Amino acid sequence: MNKDTIDIEFIDSEDEQKNNQNSQQQNKQQIMQLEEAPPSPNIFAVVIINQYKNQIKHIISRQDVITAIEYIVKNILQGSMKKIRPTDVKIEPILSTQVQKACCLIQVDENIIKQLIEFQIPLQFGDKDPQKGLTVVYEFKFFQFNEFDKCDLFSNGKFVKEFCVIRPYQETQRYTSIIVAINKMDQQIYAIKKVRLMGEFSWQRLFYNQITQIREVRAMLRLQHPNVIRLYSWWVEQEINQKNQKYFYLYLQQEYNSFLGCNDLLQFSVNHLLNQPLEFKRKTMKSLIHQLITGLEYIHGQGFFHRDLKLENILVTKDNFGDVALRICDFDWSKTHLNDDGQKVNWLQLSKDCGTVEINNGMQKKGIAYDAKQELFQVGIIILDLCNPTPNKDERIQMHKDAKNNIFKPHILQDYQPELQIIYALLKMEFKSVQELRTSQLYNKYMEI
Repeated sequence: MNKDTIDIEFIDSEDEQKNNQNSQQQNKQQIMQLEEAPPSPNIFAVVIINQYKNQIKHIISRQDVITAIEYIVKNILQGSMKKIRPTDVKIEPILSTQVQKACCLIQVDENIIKQLIEFQIPLQFGDKDPQKGLTVVYEFKFFQFNEFDKCDLFSNGKFVKEFCVIRPYQETQRYTSIIVAINKMDQQIYAIKKVRLMGEFSWQRLFYNQITQIREVRAMLRLQHPNVIRLYSWWVEQEINQKNQKYFYLYLQQEYNSFLGCNDLLQFSVNHLLNQPLEFKRKTMKSLIHQLITGLEYIHGQGFFHRDLKLENILVTKDNFGDVALRICDFDWSKTHLNDDGQKVNWLQLSKDCGTVEINNGMQKKGIAYDAKQELFQVGIIILDLCNPTPNKDERIQMHKDAKNNIFKPHILQDYQPELQIIYALLKMEFKSVQELRTSQLYNKYMEI
């Protein structure tokens, strides 16, 4: 087989971007049609995408990957194949590197399967614009689909074998529990999150992101930041109860965080902030707000919206100097605002009660666009909660509703004017991004107090 590098012209990403600017309804209809017609693949393709000599960042699109695979099958091997759907191509960065990878499901003629699996030739793609100085090498590896489809995905008994329970948390209505456990191998304490998966668990459902709880895993694996909880490992186990009912559970091995017996920011604010002198309390709040903004800016920069920011989803611990440190956690409802081609998704929908004033008033429902301004609104609510800590959920909800109408408790109006200025701006959604807030005169003036 020819081992020389083959030059193929890039599809113009600008033209493709114009073609991809469909309406929200068209996107929804397309996704529904694709989900209704799953493929019958016989080949699984893994593509490692190496970019060199880039003067201008070039976005590798799904169509680029499809073009390359079609060229191999049709032009090199003289075979035929079913048309590859865009949703059959997944493009993600390889963890801890700048290299991208793509995975794709395809169906080809049976007579070229062996040739395709043995195919080891990289294709070098040349951009239309030589001024960009772009060289991209795609490295392909093809597998028979049944190698993935029939593999054992479960790690049954892993938790019992490797961990000893220190403190179990009762399972919630969302079929989620947090277990504080020590690992027998490294003797470190971890917070093990155990989530019951709904429906069947299969490799194909994983590939097409049809298991919603896995979204948190995909988000957290990409996030490495001091103010974001760290995920060390994850696995799935199958359990059968006494009634012979079969359930699938997702386990997430996360870092354990605690500050003087408090796990989350709600506990910390009630137990430690509430009765502190105003000067000390403001100093602590400024640190917490800065850490929250820093972590959230990183999350958005990585292409995600958290969509469930609240005191209970922010953990607290101590840093190396003994000061309170903040970790954003619980990415169950996170969603990317970038597609596989790196373009912004303008039709990202809200599909979860996030605890904000709009949600509690029934103003935001499924179908309302969600962006950074909505996320910053929740930051404003968190700052308000820090000004007036209370464990009573109904009281907090009422306080959130009143804040939307510029109604605040007298002691907040008297003691927290600097914080109120930021709260006002965030509730009015004056900032389009976290970076715009962080670099604003209002924010920096507050941090200098």
